[in-house]
Amino acid sequence: MFTSFATAPLERLTRWTKSCSRTCAPMIGPIDRLWIVGDFSCSRKASDRIYLERIFEHLPGAEKHLIIGNHDLKPTLALAWASKSSYTELRDGPRTTHTQFHYPMIPWNHARRGALQLFGHVHNNLARPLQLCEG
Repeated sequence: MFTSFATAPLERLTRWTKSCSRTCAPMIGPIDRLWIVGDFSCSRKASDRIYLERIFEHLPGAEKHLIIGNHDLKPTLALAWASKSSYTELRDGPRTTHTQFHYPMIPWNHARRGALQLFGHVHNNLARPLQLCEG
């Protein structure tokens, strides 16, 4: 969702913020942690520090975490993230750990135990996977 709005010009930021808030508000509360799985901004504005700060300050949740993507440049990395990493495993209850990585993986840790993998990078374009399993 954030990637599709990241190309909006600065003057339309207010409209983007309202739309994002309406969409996210029911799902991400004021005490929740928000995880961005990379490519926080992959537009011409990706180097515009002021633009990125204005978007960042309107993100919902108490903590904002970044899984670093290939389009996350120095200005994105300089934002006040609660954490930044390339790979993270998050516990979901006593027995399940989910994997977060910017790129899709086969397999991922705990996949056979029902763990999910949360990823970005493909920008909703998985119509034709280019993978071949040889063993």
